[in-house]
Amino acid sequence: MSTGSTGLLLRGHRVVPGAFAFALAALLAAACSSSDEGGGGPGAGAGDPDATAVGPDGGAPDDGPGAAGDGGDAGATAPLDLSAVQDRTWAWFDIPGAVCRDGSPAGFGLNLSSPSKKLMLFLQGGGACFNSQTCAGNPSSVGAKSESGGIFSRSNAENPVADWNHVFVPYCTGDVHAGNNPDGNVAGVGPQKFVGYANMELFLAKLAATFPDTAQILVTGTSAGGFGAAANYGHTLRWFPSIPVNLVNDSGPLMRQPPLARCLQDQWKTMWKLDTTVIAECGASCANQPDFLMAASKHWAATKSTLAQGLISATGDTTIRTFYGFGASECTSFGLVSEANFSAGLTDIRAESAAYANFGTYTYGGTRHTLLGADAFYSTTVDSKTVAAWVKDIVDENTVTNVGP
Repeated sequence: MSTGSTGLLLRGHRVVPGAFAFALAALLAAACSSSDEGGGGPGAGAGDPDATAVGPDGGAPDDGPGAAGDGGDAGATAPLDLSAVQDRTWAWFDIPGAVCRDGSPAGFGLNLSSPSKKLMLFLQGGGACFNSQTCAGNPSSVGAKSESGGIFSRSNAENPVADWNHVFVPYCTGDVHAGNNPDGNVAGVGPQKFVGYANMELFLAKLAATFPDTAQILVTGTSAGGFGAAANYGHTLRWFPSIPVNLVNDSGPLMRQPPLARCLQDQWKTMWKLDTTVIAECGASCANQPDFLMAASKHWAATKSTLAQGLISATGDTTIRTFYGFGASECTSFGLVSEANFSAGLTDIRAESAAYANFGTYTYGGTRHTLLGADAFYSTTVDSKTVAAWVKDIVDENTVTNVGP
């Protein structure tokens, strides 16, 4: 997600020297937009000029976040025109009303696999934007419009979603796909449209209209997209309330203090207006909760107890340890979270979720960041179980276990 060194301060205060700031930006880009998360260039796409925006400026509809169980208003948007889309070939769709944090158009890629009625909704990673250092390494406009390899492989027999329809949501909003603040501002950076969650409202409305007979959905993503998958899980359930919706979050652990400082959570909540998105969707379980991210995870595990949900993480993920490092000393300095404290945070997630048989974690040793987009999805093995096999249990059997330390 992001990285830095001691001496960093947030919100326009003291910053790193130029050389280190450059290294920080480079690691941000490398860690969260690397080959670990797949690759592949834009596919030939068909536009969608007939679509109707769900809300102004990428906003949610009037009965948006918090209207759990209403399924949204699928009639508010026209379905995609798929007549020119070739099977198993990426097509790109700009979605009217959806924008990146710099105001440029946003949308999603679609790779169909007929006659499947199952949908993988994959959210791309790529850092976050909440100060001048983190924003420097975070994409502000759409880059890649498709992915290949890892969980996107159509040819690997071990891939449990090889024959599913694939949706690729690029990351360009800086808010881990969770914000609803089109009038955001970052000190030293300027005005930003943090509308990842609002964009997802538009995307989910479009997908619900286009695939009304969808039989199952996997919501997943890596890094910022892992956080985004978890943040938009309830969102997706609202639009698709009558079918199985599973969750696999790769390297977006929703921890609490420590090691995820409450001041950092509060900063994200304020800057990205998470009280109108994740917290509102979660309702009373998350309102006024200082560790609202973990509260949201527990809420969906508890209220959707028949749906398997899971988290994948390395015990010493350097990228997320760095990302959480901005919360040091009550967000007045930077300090890399130690491997021991980060591992303890993962253990805490497992302990806090022990009451929910439908929630499990796959943890593996080392400092690696993300698995789903690379061959490591198939080769990483813990307790005689590969990550791919663990995901297969989730989507095929709707069961999940705890694997690893």
